[in-house]
Amino acid sequence: ISCSGILACLRSVTLKFPMFIHKSTMPANSQHTWDINEERDSEIASSATAMRPASRGFKTAGMACLAAALVLLGFAAGRATAGGSMMTSALKRGDMQEKELTKIRKPVAEGQCAAANGMCSASKCCKTTNYYCWQKTQGEAYCKEKCPAGWLCTELEGEDTMVPVAHDSDGTSLFCFSTYVKNRGVDDADDYSLDLLLTQLKVKTGIFACDEWRVFSDVKIGLNNDGSLQTIQVSGDDFHGSRRKDVGGWGGGQWINTPLYRQVWKKIAAEKDDPVMGARSYFTKSWMVKADPDVVFIAARLQQKLAGVKTPKEGVYIEHCKEVNYGFFGSLEVM
Repeated sequence: ISCSGILACLRSVTLKFPMFIHKSTMPANSQHTWDINEERDSEIASSATAMRPASRGFKTAGMACLAAALVLLGFAAGRATAGGSMMTSALKRGDMQEKELTKIRKPVAEGQCAAANGMCSASKCCKTTNYYCWQKTQGEAYCKEKCPAGWLCTELEGEDTMVPVAHDSDGTSLFCFSTYVKNRGVDDADDYSLDLLLTQLKVKTGIFACDEWRVFSDVKIGLNNDGSLQTIQVSGDDFHGSRRKDVGGWGGGQWINTPLYRQVWKKIAAEKDDPVMGARSYFTKSWMVKADPDVVFIAARLQQKLAGVKTPKEGVYIEHCKEVNYGFFGSLEVM
């Protein structure tokens, strides 16, 4: 699946999460990451948080791309920084201004960034998630997860990875959604997506523990016994236009889901201006989450992680798989 359309509108943050199911392909365009490496093992009951207005920069620019984007976003694991943000003095237009800055990932250009353990003296960037360009000696630097003892240990990503923090999207409130596709183009006897969603709803876990949730589908179907909760149906003439190549393993022969998700994003974007749904739309929440039905997703744990994330006005998306190229996996997507 291609997601360059939306990635161009967002920056990337890296968190550390132990949950990855299946992989989607992520282009190198516009990848940035800010890192946290805190392990928080305590689990708390999920509870609704006060609604806070989400970043206008993200919502206007980001959702314009969402409506036209071909897919969803997702997330990687990272290295600790001192609290995620810092106060520094910045020289701008000849005047010294004090700004609160946050660390993001250097944009990755296809074919230019170094691989894990490779020399990055020239490119000053690493294509492997959770690896950074550490200076060993003057004129010599390598991509490492952590700086080895005895090196100069200057991180060479550059000043463009420190960006101003915007506080118009503070908070950890979550708008979460999932999808159930009935007509996948193949007869999958082992597809338990709907059963998983129904069970999660009963026990109020997964996306159903978020402040707001939606389930989109190519069919309208009840999610509870009395049918008062239903999927939101999306449709399109191009849903069954092309199939995934069958190269062995999972997913071969299925309808490519890009057209379906394009309609999902349009539905989500339209809620903002809907007189009924506007007060419950993505626009009223700090973060948006897409989770596949078979993902073990604990909303309260995610909120603990997001509480320490400082975001720029453009918004951020999050990578979640370490030690891979462009660790953007589609099973759990946060922005």
